[in-house]
Amino acid sequence: MPEVSVVIPSFNGKEFLKVCLPSLGRQTYKDFETIVIDNGSNDGTVEFLESNYPRARLVKNRENLGFAAAVNQGIRVSRGEYIALLNNDTEADKNWLKELVQTLKQRKDISFCASKMLNFYNRKIIDSAGDGWSMRFMQGYNVGKDVEDGPAYSKEKLVFGACAGAALYRKTLFKMIGLLDERFFAYFEDVDLNFRAQLAGLRCLYIPTAVVYHMWSATTQRRNALKRFLTLRNRIIVVLKNMPLPLIVANLKSFTRIAFLAPFRILLEHPKNFYLLFLLYFQLLIWLPSIVRDRLKTQRMRKVSVKELVKALV
Repeated sequence: MPEVSVVIPSFNGKEFLKVCLPSLGRQTYKDFETIVIDNGSNDGTVEFLESNYPRARLVKNRENLGFAAAVNQGIRVSRGEYIALLNNDTEADKNWLKELVQTLKQRKDISFCASKMLNFYNRKIIDSAGDGWSMRFMQGYNVGKDVEDGPAYSKEKLVFGACAGAALYRKTLFKMIGLLDERFFAYFEDVDLNFRAQLAGLRCLYIPTAVVYHMWSATTQRRNALKRFLTLRNRIIVVLKNMPLPLIVANLKSFTRIAFLAPFRILLEHPKNFYLLFLLYFQLLIWLPSIVRDRLKTQRMRKVSVKELVKALV
């Protein structure tokens, strides 16, 4: 049985996998399996994998189920004690897995680890040094995004969470707090997971020596309207599901801004975006009962005080 399962969701990512999979083959840590979940690609991804990487475990979907659902499929079929999530548009440094696994083995108080993600095209620029949380904007963000790498990003530190584009989790974490929320489809599903982990008292450590080079949204860069819709909708769901009521009340102005003012800005970009605005609120209304049920579940699961949570978030 492999110690680690590396889960890679992919949609029309054959060209990216030609970079990603060889970098896994160069890992100094070898005790892992590779699981690729193909979301109905039509670019020859499946044929490429079957011909060139027959040892990789391949899950084939007939349609694009989204990032969250694909990752969950990979986790369900995984055999490892640790779960590594990796975007297909990445190249992993040869010591990436070794550094992450070594940390979780040595630090029993840590449940998951964030990698140092650098810009694939300019490798001096940070893409993510773990995830943070902005109370002002009530959303997660990539720490250090677009900043030049330096001493500030070369030290291990506790962070709000990990970008799911390159992270390592104890499998027990998913048993405790659940898998990714498949309603999200893509974007902010890892922020939701991070928030649930913080509520449960699970800690994330940023590991600067675990380096991955990221092509940043290469799979979705041509679908800006969809990306805007998903990010607006999902950031609202994250707060509704996870934020304790005292913090919502204390930051009501910020919540009003993200729930109402930010979505209406898409109308300023173009009147035709009205259908996106209608769809956003329609989905939130339809999903409200299930969101409330999930909220009750996450709040019952909470093991930290509001004061402790604020300290972890900020």
